[in-house]
Order: sequence, then structure tokens, then C-alpha cells
Amino acid sequence: MSRKVLLVDGEWNLKRNFKARGNIFSNNGEHCGGVFGFIETLGIAINKVLPDRVIVFWDGEMSGKMRYDLYPLYKEGHKSWEPESYIRTEQELTEDLKRKYSCNNQKLKTKNLIDGLFIRQAEVDLIEGDDLIALYILNKSEDEKIFIYSSDNDYLQLISEDVYILNPNHKKDSPEPLFYTPNNFKQHFGFILENALLFKCIDGDDSDKITGIPGVGLTTLLKYFPKFADEEYTIDRLIEEAFTLYSKKKLKTLEAILGSRKVCELNKKLMDLKNPMINEDAVNEIETIRHCVLARENGQVDRSIQDVMKEVMAEGYIRYMWNNDINHFFMPYNRIAVKEKEYTNQILNG
Repeated sequence: MSRKVLLVDGEWNLKRNFKARGNIFSNNGEHCGGVFGFIETLGIAINKVLPDRVIVFWDGEMSGKMRYDLYPLYKEGHKSWEPESYIRTEQELTEDLKRKYSCNNQKLKTKNLIDGLFIRQAEVDLIEGDDLIALYILNKSEDEKIFIYSSDNDYLQLISEDVYILNPNHKKDSPEPLFYTPNNFKQHFGFILENALLFKCIDGDDSDKITGIPGVGLTTLLKYFPKFADEEYTIDRLIEEAFTLYSKKKLKTLEAILGSRKVCELNKKLMDLKNPMINEDAVNEIETIRHCVLARENGQVDRSIQDVMKEVMAEGYIRYMWNNDINHFFMPYNRIAVKEKEYTNQILNG
């Protein structure tokens, strides 16, 4: 029987909730939308997948530095490896730093709380969370079925018969979760799974400041290369077909594709998660997080979900829970607690 493992992009889930839930505050008046939203949405995802294990992956200190060394424009404007380099008025700088510190503090609180909810976590200096997720998947056990929880389209290239992506726009009360799989990939994205990485290289990534081929989006691509929807392409094939078309009609779009080889080759190095940017520490972290057991004290797990519930009550989060029902709110995590205790007992007791 396969074991379901839910892999979570921690930075994405924290930051999207931090931005979307600006009206949620703790008892002491501090914004806590990132923390509360993270725990709530993760609980919903657990109910959708019903996993045996949950692992949250975080960006480490100076994460992205490896890609920056290849491409100095990478994440221009929000580099995690450099001090603040932009100029603002004193008031604007103060507000920017307040948001940054608030988000960082909420990250620390989130990590502490979910640790008590039996959620495994991985983080390595210099390494981005998506590279850790890719490394885990590339070395997954044969009995593992993986579900990725993120809206980052970089992960699409990792989909396989044993790797799905949970649509992050799922609704709490939707009757069925939507998973992106090899069977429904074309239905949702307009082209076959085998072309996911190449399209990403063509399209670029605005959030990471990675430039694609100017003026070439999916609609334009399928207009001139309709076989892209159903047949596997390489950059060589794309350029070869563009040359044939350009010899008949000299269009700027085709000209841009003809000159795109170096751009696509660089983007592949930056975006190819089947060749993640990792180091030895990342390899060791993944092996540790895959096989670790629960910490014990006098034969008992040293922290319980009830302890986390007390902390959450003290912060005043309960007023944001449906019907003020804290037991219902934390119910998804009871499943994970049971599964992790079973795993620990199995390993320790043979």
C-alpha cells in the first residue's frame, strides 16, 4: 500500500496568508494573519489529501544565492542574501521594515506551532524550498505517493504518476479536491506535461525577475506551433520550425524565437527542478527528515496538540475560527499525530 506524503511550500503559504489576512490580530494587537492562515489552510489541505505525513519546506538563509551567481537579476528587489539596498523616505522605509519584521516573526511562530502539530520541517542555508521539495521527490521511496501544495508553476514539471499537485485555490467546503495529474494536465494548461519546463523557460517568471521570450505567451506559441499542445518539443525543434516559418513570413515573434536559444538555455539552468540547485547539507537534511522519529521524554512525546491549542488560545486566535470551535479547527492534525506516533513506534520497536 502506498503512503501519502504532503509536501508544502512553506514560504508561499505563509506569505500569501500574510498578505491576504491583514485584518487578523492577536490579543496583544500584533498582526497574525500569516500564522493563523497558514495553520487553517494547511489543515484544509490535509483534509483534502488525507496524508500519512506532512513536510513543510522553507527557504534557508541566503537562499537563491546560487541562482543569483548565474543570473544577477534573479529576484531583483527582494534578494534574501543582501542587505536592504533600495532608497526610501524615512516613513516608507519604516513601513517596509515593519512588514518584513512582522512576516519574519510570523514565520518563526508558525514553525514553532506546527512543530507541535507533528508536522515535519526542512530548511537548509543557501537552498530554496522548491529545490528541497524537488530533491525529496527525486529520491522518494517507491511506496510514496506525493502531493505538492503550492501555486508555483515551477512544480508542474515534477508531476508524474506518483506526484500530484493540489490546486491551492481549493475551497474549504468544495465537494472534491482538484489535483493536477498527468491525465488532466493538458486539460488545465493547454499542452502536454512533457512541455512544462520548456514553456516555463519561454514564459519566464516575473516574480523571480527571470525574462522569457518577449511577446511569446501560450496563445501566441500555440498559434504558430499548434503541435506544441500534443507533441514533445525541445528548444532545437522550436527554433527549427520557427526558421521554416520565418523564411515564408518575417514576423517579430518568430524573430524573437530564433534568437532565444541562450535565454532558454539559461532559464533551464535556473528553473529545471529535475536538476535542483543543492549541496551536501541539503542531501543530508532530506535523508534526516525522511527517516526521523518523534522526540521522546520518559516514553512520551515531549509536546502535544493540546499544548499548541493552549498557545493559540492565549494568542486569541479562537475568535477567527469557525463557530469558535478549536477542536474542529485542529482535527486534521490529529490524523498526522496518530500517523507519526505509529511510525515512531514501528521504528523504535521494530
